[in-house]
Amino acid sequence: MAAAESAHFTLRLSQATLSWATVILIGVLGGGSGLRAQTAQGAAGGASVASQTPRVLLVPSQETTLVSQMVGRVNSLAGSIGTSFRAGQPVIRMECSEHEAKLKIAEAEYHSAKENLDAKQRLLDLRAAGEVEVSMAASAADKARAQIDYAKTQIRLCSIPAPFSGRIVKLHIR
Repeated sequence: MAAAESAHFTLRLSQATLSWATVILIGVLGGGSGLRAQTAQGAAGGASVASQTPRVLLVPSQETTLVSQMVGRVNSLAGSIGTSFRAGQPVIRMECSEHEAKLKIAEAEYHSAKENLDAKQRLLDLRAAGEVEVSMAASAADKARAQIDYAKTQIRLCSIPAPFSGRIVKLHIR
């Protein structure tokens, strides 16, 4: 599908409670049993309808609206209205190149901070550096590690998985 600008989007998903076999069974019992339905006019005039198409209302047992936790561009959707999906399958994928670049930056900063910490620890062993310097280097490495975790969390928000199996019944992207 073509990408669309998005600040907010809503994707309604539902799961029907009746299976196709149940719908077919209802159709066979309702239309093929020889029962005759009378309309309001037919009841007053004594006329009846020979056969009437059975009406079935499928009500979803589960329904949800998905809303993104981030603002961005929608890269892909799992399909259009009526498309079925499985639980856990990515339904929406957002543009995530900026967050991926931030992850690479955070990883580079972590490797730099880790090298600096290792060097400070070697200098401490030689009594050429103080414990404060080693502690500061360890804090810098911890901070860089936290930035990696944050970037990975942001990347996970780029893909929105389906909470249950079902079909897309409404699609609204802004």
